[in-house]
Amino acid sequence: MTTLQKVGRDKVLALEKVMKEHPQVEITAVEYFCGGVYAREITIPEGVALVGEIHLKDQINVVSKGSIKIVTEDGEKIIDAPATFISKAGVKRAGYAITETVWTEFIATELTNEDDIRQEFIAPDYETLDKQLEKQYEPTTRIDTHN
Repeated sequence: MTTLQKVGRDKVLALEKVMKEHPQVEITAVEYFCGGVYAREITIPEGVALVGEIHLKDQINVVSKGSIKIVTEDGEKIIDAPATFISKAGVKRAGYAITETVWTEFIATELTNEDDIRQEFIAPDYETLDKQLEKQYEPTTRIDTHN
């Protein structure tokens, strides 16, 4: 991770901390399951700021309506619908809905219980993410038994 990415990550975490001290807006997710794909769609009201979760795996995202300003460890950008993109594992983003925005994430999984899906795909913090990534990329030892 670069120094700029660390600064960006710290900014998103600081924003999340401040936002938790203010009244929260209820955003209800609509879930879809089909053929090993889980889709989670949210509608973000105009003028609402939010901070997302840290995902353990890559995912496809679709913004099908609206305009939203996004901040991640890599910087800021505005996403205008229609837009489809891939989020890499480990991304945590903050957003501000410039207009009402519909955002859907797609994850490959056979799971159909939201708690199980969250356990498999969401890291509660960056320490958990780092441990998961270390475990995922641990070198394996090959034993040759055909001498």
